[in-house]
Parts: sequence; C-alpha cells; structure tokens
Amino acid sequence: MPLTGFLGGFFGQKRVYLISMVTFVAASALCGTARSLPALIFFRVLQGFGGGALQPTQQAILRQTFPPSEQGMAMAIFSMVIMVGPAIGPVLGDRIFLFQGALFLLVIPILFFLRVQRTGAKVHVELSAE
Repeated sequence: MPLTGFLGGFFGQKRVYLISMVTFVAASALCGTARSLPALIFFRVLQGFGGGALQPTQQAILRQTFPPSEQGMAMAIFSMVIMVGPAIGPVLGDRIFLFQGALFLLVIPILFFLRVQRTGAKVHVELSAE
C-alpha cells in the first residue's frame, strides 16, 4: 500500500488506477487461457499486482473527490460493497466456475463498460452499457 500511495502521488491517482485495472483485466484473461499450472500461478501473481493496487487507489480517489463533510458517507458505502463481495463471491464464483475457466474471463467485459472521465479536479467513474 505505501508503494501505491507513492505511485499515485508521482504519476497521478487516475493513471495508477487505470494501469491497475488494465493489468488486472489482462491477467484475468491470461488466467482464463492458461494451459498449465505454472502459467496459471504466474498469471495469478500478475493479477494480484493489478488487483492489489485497486483498493487503496479507489480509496484515495474517494478522498480526493468528496468534500470532508461527505467523506464518511462515501467511505461507508465503499466499505459496505467491500464487505458484501467476500460474502457473495465464493457462492457466485462456484456457480460460474462450472463453466470451466469462465470465472477469469468474466472480468473482461468490465473493461468495455467502465468509463472514467475527469472533470476539473474530480474523477467520475460510471458504469455504462454503450
């Protein structure tokens, strides 16, 4: 996490977030197409590098986007999503895994629907199906 803060300060939070997202999605695609266990382990490590930088970067973007009076509510909503994910993830992942490898490939469409826009000093992330 300290490295993520340094990289965000040096390159910018938006750039670090986008690079982490692309790294995570590309590594997920590679995991879905892995033909051996060593390749899968290597791609999972790459996926971890991309995914590990997402949460602290998201929190930094939230802190920069919302005024101090609204930061508590923004972090509370973010925390609720973070807490629901591990509760639903294993059950949903088990059902998706029945399709053999579709679990890793499921992340790829997110890249096409996620659009990041920068307006002034605020960063807006919206989910669109265009």
